[in-house]
Amino acid sequence: MKAMKRFIGSLFFVLVFVVSNVCAGERQVILKTAEDAERIAETITFIYYGKERSEIQRPYSATANGDLWDVVGTLHTDKGGVVNITINKYNCNVVNMTHGK
Repeated sequence: MKAMKRFIGSLFFVLVFVVSNVCAGERQVILKTAEDAERIAETITFIYYGKERSEIQRPYSATANGDLWDVVGTLHTDKGGVVNITINKYNCNVVNMTHGK
């Protein structure tokens, strides 16, 4: 009886270990395309800086960087700056946001 309990306990431990490793490897990308990342960045820019600043920086350009998207606005004049937003592909968290001058 003790051997059976030990076996079931060990089996349970192994199953928990295997399931946790499998689930950890099943991260799903939410932001799959550059266009999705650009739309999210433009929306964040709109909320943070307003309609005029978000529209003037179009088109936005997204570049994949590992687990992240780096999104940059377009500078159309000699002065001013553009927004630069880094977004996590897996959870859509904004990792970094700056606006250059």
